[in-house]
Amino acid sequence: MNPKTLELLNSINANFGLNLEPVIEEFNRSSISDMTEEQEFQLLTMAIRPLIEVEPDYTYLAAQVENAKLNLEVMRTIGLTDNADECVAFIDMIHFGVENRRLAPELISLFDLPRLAEQIRPERTELLTYLGLQTLYDRYLCHHNEKRIETIQGFFMRVAMGLSIQEDDPTTRAIALYHMFSSLDYVPSTPTLFNAGTLHSQLSSCFLLTIPDDLYGIYGRMRDNAMLSKWAGGLGNDWTPVRALNSYIEGTNGKSQGVVPFLKVANDTAVAVNQGGVEMFEIKVSAQEQDREGISPPHVLMPKEERKLWILRWIKEHKEMSLSFPDRQAVEEYVKATGVRLSGNGECSDLKTCIKEMVQAKYIKLEYIRKTCQIAYGEKKGYYAYIPDIVWIGRKESKKMKGLQEGAYVLGTQWADGDSREPWAIGYFAGVSSTGKYKIRMETGKISEHEFSVCKEITQEQAQRVLNHKNKINDSPVSLWKYIDSKEEQLLQHKELLTSKGVQVTHIVAIDVGSCIGKDNQLQWDVKPDMKRFSQMTSGHVILMGRKTFESLGRVLPRREHVVLTRDEEYAVPEGVTVAYNLEQALNSCLGLIKRKDLPKNIYVIGGAEIYNMTMPLADKLEVTHVQTHVKDGDAFYPHIPKDMQSTSWVNYKEDLETNTPAYSFATYEYVK
Repeated sequence: MNPKTLELLNSINANFGLNLEPVIEEFNRSSISDMTEEQEFQLLTMAIRPLIEVEPDYTYLAAQVENAKLNLEVMRTIGLTDNADECVAFIDMIHFGVENRRLAPELISLFDLPRLAEQIRPERTELLTYLGLQTLYDRYLCHHNEKRIETIQGFFMRVAMGLSIQEDDPTTRAIALYHMFSSLDYVPSTPTLFNAGTLHSQLSSCFLLTIPDDLYGIYGRMRDNAMLSKWAGGLGNDWTPVRALNSYIEGTNGKSQGVVPFLKVANDTAVAVNQGGVEMFEIKVSAQEQDREGISPPHVLMPKEERKLWILRWIKEHKEMSLSFPDRQAVEEYVKATGVRLSGNGECSDLKTCIKEMVQAKYIKLEYIRKTCQIAYGEKKGYYAYIPDIVWIGRKESKKMKGLQEGAYVLGTQWADGDSREPWAIGYFAGVSSTGKYKIRMETGKISEHEFSVCKEITQEQAQRVLNHKNKINDSPVSLWKYIDSKEEQLLQHKELLTSKGVQVTHIVAIDVGSCIGKDNQLQWDVKPDMKRFSQMTSGHVILMGRKTFESLGRVLPRREHVVLTRDEEYAVPEGVTVAYNLEQALNSCLGLIKRKDLPKNIYVIGGAEIYNMTMPLADKLEVTHVQTHVKDGDAFYPHIPKDMQSTSWVNYKEDLETNTPAYSFATYEYVK
């Protein structure tokens, strides 16, 4: 064994303490003269792999040997020295990838590459097993002329950058994602790992396509499958709508060959175009599909009756009402009650493709106009058509529709005919139309000529809230419904009160890359400049906090007025501290202190997580310290910063190894008009 290779092997094994004698012995037995350095690495990996079955920790040794081989390949490909530092080389990796049209130019133009390079943690590659690292090497790492151009940690950072391109602060977001990925706390799916940060950033996977019952649709979907498979993965096709074997074809006056012949072409497409060489299609059909016995793989591969699994078929013994398979008795009761005739003419066979409200509406229409529908059941077939909880239009003995009683006080939104007038109305529920839309009778007693797609029972008090804010409601139903929620209404009132008094609410908080603010009611970092900033900003102001945050302080902070929010009405606090038992009391206490003691009109919210979340809709400004560390098993997190808030100030500070202070940034977020 080459002395340089032996030295590298010993240095890697220093972290694992494994017996290297069998590795060296197997290597020397299989080696030949004049081997290149890369060949030695490959042979060394092959010598370690059989030992993994004896001692699982050998998998990490093999992974690090493979990683050394990878780093050597990358450095030589991008034109650096063999022993170049991985953190420094990261910038060259990105530039090489962009220059050779493997990576997106935005990775250079939008990101602070030196700042990202400082965050690279090569030691985290030790978390990977041999199989994990080899999988990344074979399938995911970017390559140029079959040579890899990124290391494992460079790969994780490239994916994080690709996911952060559209962010307001892409560099900071990329750092947060990188630490999550490289720590293996979370790893994205295959298309994201393949394509993030490349010229074709197709990040999604798992596509479900329904195959229509016509030739243009069938072959058009096969084309869609091919294009999706080129850049993505995880394709599922629902072939239920395609007519079954021997079904009538009106255009040719012939009979259908069923679904199975088309599946041959679909399978060839899956083999010809797939990502990474291993992704496959999934074919699904409803249990109502008449060709299902010819499609079921267990039926083909295991002809014995007891080996037929009949996947996705529900049988009567389940005794469960589901979307597609109720108890047979429900079918018979429906037939008896409505007089709907049952036939096998397939006139309404499209019902098997409908779900939920679509099924409901179609069956209501069938009952209303007395059309026939196909309901197939029998001892051999073992499946049943769906009969929902029908609304009997015009029948006096039944007044229910999804829990609504006729005459209920309701709010309707989304005019069924797309009317552009005021998008809501309040009145009394008057039943359901033949198309499944909701009819509302206005206060005048006249049934509206227009119908609504959404209808919800409300109280008189909720209706009054809507009317009170009528002028503030825009055309969005979301804007409308928030006035129904009493909590939203209270927040609106709180915000109006604070605005009328000219008082601002400011959050001051320190968070890690995953928005964690602490663990076990304690900070998990020591950033003295952050504490100094906190002291300077909050001095002479009112500070609002939760009970646990107050207890974590350990004392009453000087030159500040404390307001503690707690649900414990027996909670005792030192003299000079104000206690509030709900948000309204807390805000009134803060306003009272500001007025009596002539304090600045700014309430600082200092924690914890529940208080931050509760007051985020009221906050005018956020003073955030972004600490470049990752807290494992954190139990308190800062809520998402609203999209409408933008960073108006951002100052970066590097890591200080002497004081063991991680890198951090001071940021200010405000609503920018």
